[in-house]
Amino acid sequence: MPNRTSHNPFFCLILLAWSVAASALGDTVVLHLKNGDHLTGKIAVEDLSKVVLITTWSTNVVVPLSAIDKREKIPETPPAATITLPGDNTNHPAAVVTTNGAPAKPATTTVMSNGVAVIKVGTNLPPITAKPPKRWNFDTQVGLNLQYNKKESELFYGAFKANYGFEQFRQIIDFKVNYGKSAGVISANNMYLNYRDEYDITKNKRAFLFNAVGAGEDQIRKIHSYFDESFGTGYKFIDHTNFVLSGDTGLNYQRQYLYNKVTKNSASMRFGEVLTWKINPRLTFDQKFEFYPTLASFDEFHSKATATVPHPAVAGLGDYRARFEANVSYKLNATGNIYCNLTMIDAYDTKPAAGVTQNDLQIRIALGMKF
Repeated sequence: MPNRTSHNPFFCLILLAWSVAASALGDTVVLHLKNGDHLTGKIAVEDLSKVVLITTWSTNVVVPLSAIDKREKIPETPPAATITLPGDNTNHPAAVVTTNGAPAKPATTTVMSNGVAVIKVGTNLPPITAKPPKRWNFDTQVGLNLQYNKKESELFYGAFKANYGFEQFRQIIDFKVNYGKSAGVISANNMYLNYRDEYDITKNKRAFLFNAVGAGEDQIRKIHSYFDESFGTGYKFIDHTNFVLSGDTGLNYQRQYLYNKVTKNSASMRFGEVLTWKINPRLTFDQKFEFYPTLASFDEFHSKATATVPHPAVAGLGDYRARFEANVSYKLNATGNIYCNLTMIDAYDTKPAAGVTQNDLQIRIALGMKF
């Protein structure tokens, strides 16, 4: 009876895929991803579902095969070349080969007994080194909204963001400013500065510790100035090349100096969520949500006639602060450093300053530049 296993096409397919993957191990390649990114490194492991790269900044980078658009193999340094030329039984002077101005090993000439000269060219060329990863990334946005008709309005908007990343450590600096008038009356006048650092505590870079500090002012919401700080732990639930979802939890303290000579102090829990989705090489959506249920709060009243008087109060379950932000950006050029951005910010406070609405909704369109 014939051996059916040897003629099984599925078995042959697996054997062929394994042999191709095995032959690629150790190759230095550039992986071009479907989201427009690319990775350079040496193949450590490859199977039917993924490729594991060794890069200059990470030991193991796992890339699903479904995320790879194409791959480009980087050729290794070629071996010494041997060139045979017609000889004349004379000794030829040694030649010197240079690459990018750097001298290499001189060529050596050997004359054989049959009058054929064999020239061996030295190949100590500079090694191919991968481009170091970019540590700092900067992003700036400028927006202008003008309306001149029955009701004139002017709105100026600006934002600046800086990101720094090195191995397990990340820093994020975010600055926003708004100023506007509607019918001659100030309708927007605020400024926010936030700083956040994160440190990965697991090898797969999923779990992390964080600390966040914020400061600013908002004339429309009658906040002369404020300061807050949060700390806690977070986790990346989904971490793909084109889709990242993370969440965090911790504690928060905020102190607000209001225009009516009242200082608000509050201690709260913090629950945060961040999502980034690269829909295609040009279109990106990102969103974050922060929720602060109040644990305890007290107000301080300042008066010239009397000393500062604190009024402590334990907050109820219905007291909280929340902030939602969403951005849609579209790249306007091939490199992606110039883009158009649509931003929506919605802030809610159950206990705002006197005479201020609980909800504050802002929608902005701006032109951005990354460098």
